[in-house]
Amino acid sequence: MMNPKKERSNPLEMNRSSAPVALGLLSLLVLVSSSCALRTAGDGDFEFAVQPDVSATLLGSADTPAVHMVGPEGRDESHLTPWRDAVGAPVKVRYPEAPVTPVDSLLVVTWNVHVGGGDILRFVTDLRSGRITGEPVDDFLLLLQEVHRAGMDIPTTSDGDGVPARIGSVPPSGERIDIVEVSRRLELNLVYVPSMRNGLANGGLPEDRGNAILSTLPLKDPAAIELPFESQRRVSTVARVEGVDSLGSPWRFKAVSVHLDTRARWSRLLDSLGPARLRQARGLVEALTLQEPTVLGGDLNTWSLPPLEGALPYLLKRFPETPRTQSDPTFQAARIIRLQLDHLLYRLPDPYRAGRVERADSRYGSDHFPVVGWLHLRADAPQTDRRAAPSS
Repeated sequence: MMNPKKERSNPLEMNRSSAPVALGLLSLLVLVSSSCALRTAGDGDFEFAVQPDVSATLLGSADTPAVHMVGPEGRDESHLTPWRDAVGAPVKVRYPEAPVTPVDSLLVVTWNVHVGGGDILRFVTDLRSGRITGEPVDDFLLLLQEVHRAGMDIPTTSDGDGVPARIGSVPPSGERIDIVEVSRRLELNLVYVPSMRNGLANGGLPEDRGNAILSTLPLKDPAAIELPFESQRRVSTVARVEGVDSLGSPWRFKAVSVHLDTRARWSRLLDSLGPARLRQARGLVEALTLQEPTVLGGDLNTWSLPPLEGALPYLLKRFPETPRTQSDPTFQAARIIRLQLDHLLYRLPDPYRAGRVERADSRYGSDHFPVVGWLHLRADAPQTDRRAAPSS
């Protein structure tokens, strides 16, 4: 269930409790971002059987339109080319559109699922049952980072530039499944855009990893925004969500899943303390243009001292309807590392409103907690974002 604490704090004050240890964590986080391979799941067969009424499309293949790609130009090109060559095409899984059902409020979640470690199946089950919010949730949008995709559509490659260490985390259930299979089992619409390869196959199927959007509602006009290159290739996933409210008025907004880099490239390592992520945040906003309602969720990796972290303050100014949130840590590792890295940000004109945003109580096997928030799409939408009571 969502955290029952009532204290609130300004998002700009995040990380203050952990500031004394932030500099000491620099070397550890650099290693995590560049070379630390975690426990690898056992090899096994992967099978994706597309149901007869489901359309699964490799976006950018010969017979389908490419996902719209916006990215940096100039000197970043030479760095990005080997990373691009090591991944497969983006994927869209689309379920047949049911008759239009009015939607006044939508639950939005941002979550870094740690490349297989987060149990998305159990999380969605708890969401639908009401265990997380206190009442069942019918319509929701998951903005996910560090999801993985496995299959022979991913190019064969040798170790080298553009091939980071493999992360093979396993969820508490012990069943490690990729994002396309998650979409099939949950019958959720999907847009997935890989950022980088997930290590070498080592006898199993090749994998890549990146950001995804899963939704009960159709996802339209998929796009990808390639961020300025720092340590690893980072590509944000974008899609448009639209519908009607119970008064018959249409609504639409843009959803964005983003994951900023942990550190800068070695030639400017001190920028790991904040400037590298600010450059990426600026590149993202410039590509988005922000000419329509937008909800952005992601792992911003703002682990450094608050005065040095410009990415979050920069984004908050451009997403001014972001509600004040609790300062609970959203990332936990080695028991002593607890940081608030994950955020939901809102840019909403009237009549849209942002509701309560809180951290879920469980990590569901990931090293990050899900962050859960409401989006109200009608001015007088019922207040469905009440907090669940703590379990006994």
